[in-house]
Amino acid sequence: MFTDAGWTVWFDETGDQNSHANKENADGNSPSQHDFLERMVKAGTCGTYESFRNIWRQLCDGCGEPPVNTNVRIFRDGLKPLWEDPANVDGGKFVICIGAKDGGIEKFLAMVSALMANDLSDKEQLNGAVLSSRAWGHTLSLWHASAKPGDRVAQMLESELRALVDEVSISFHQHRKTLFYHTSSRSGPSDVPFISKVPEEQKFGRTGPPKTVPPRVAPRMSLRQRKSGVAPVKNSLSSEMARLEARWRANDEVPAPLESPSKLMQLISPYHWSVTEVSAALAAAVIAFGLAAMS
Repeated sequence: MFTDAGWTVWFDETGDQNSHANKENADGNSPSQHDFLERMVKAGTCGTYESFRNIWRQLCDGCGEPPVNTNVRIFRDGLKPLWEDPANVDGGKFVICIGAKDGGIEKFLAMVSALMANDLSDKEQLNGAVLSSRAWGHTLSLWHASAKPGDRVAQMLESELRALVDEVSISFHQHRKTLFYHTSSRSGPSDVPFISKVPEEQKFGRTGPPKTVPPRVAPRMSLRQRKSGVAPVKNSLSSEMARLEARWRANDEVPAPLESPSKLMQLISPYHWSVTEVSAALAAAVIAFGLAAMS
């Protein structure tokens, strides 16, 4: 361990889902301050950039950079690398995400060098810097004690960081908003908003929300009834059958033929003729026979 005063270097080995001070996860399972600090190791203290590089080389273990899924944090002595620390809670952090092949390590070392040399604006309010190494690349963050999004200090520091690390995309995260988000998310998704917990009878004054059911349209509804949405009054089954039977009797009966087969047989059969009709038939037959003989 190193005894130079001024800055403390912290190191922890953790995945994306467990990082407390760098990764703002939404699963509500962020560790407590005690658990988070228990996982971190004080790598040493330093007062100059050269002494910091000695600690850095030990953390990298000859590889040039820290292992994947680790975090290196350098903060002023006496400050904890936590959002909740009184020196940090009213401020925020400038965050820069850099790809794995875009020189994230060199840019972080340049930022630490400027931080420890007091080369950045509002240097008294700069509390620390963090490097998070992941498989996809690196996240660099610079912590400020009181900056707010868009204020003069934040704008000046953003301009200086862009020039220092040659990166355009820089975001600012307020610690109080982050704390509020995590405090509310720790309740878990099972906590339903209050309005949904109110019984249906209290919300609507009945057993459930009002239901609007469209009127049932009868098959023979008129055009006016269809437009107005008013269904005709239904009759009972017996009255409806009686109405149909009456209509069938009045309009749907097939007219009978003028002469039925039984009436025609009566006209042809001699059993139904009168005496005059029989005499006339016999006379006509005799005359026809005589005419046939003469010919």
